[in-house]
Amino acid sequence: MDDQSLCPASLQSDLSTAASQLSVMLFPTLALALACISKYLLRKIPIPHTVALLLVGGILGVFSCLYYIPVLSESILLWGKVSPPDLILYGLLPPLLYEGAQNMDW
Repeated sequence: MDDQSLCPASLQSDLSTAASQLSVMLFPTLALALACISKYLLRKIPIPHTVALLLVGGILGVFSCLYYIPVLSESILLWGKVSPPDLILYGLLPPLLYEGAQNMDW
């Protein structure tokens, strides 16, 4: 017997909602973790962190095109449907600009 067939309909709805919420948070959590890891690993290489993030993002984009990972693909698609899309710009650009200005040599 399937485990979901034993669950009442309200519990199945709650499970699908929880899975959807986890899927939404997967992409930003993965992006933040990769940003921290790249900052740590590339601390001795004299390139700006924003350039390293651009390279890591490009590599992840190519990786996601070559290999289909359903949960990650769903998370990226959900973030792609943000309305208005300017919210992503307003949320991501200021921290990147601040970090770049903070670490700039005068």
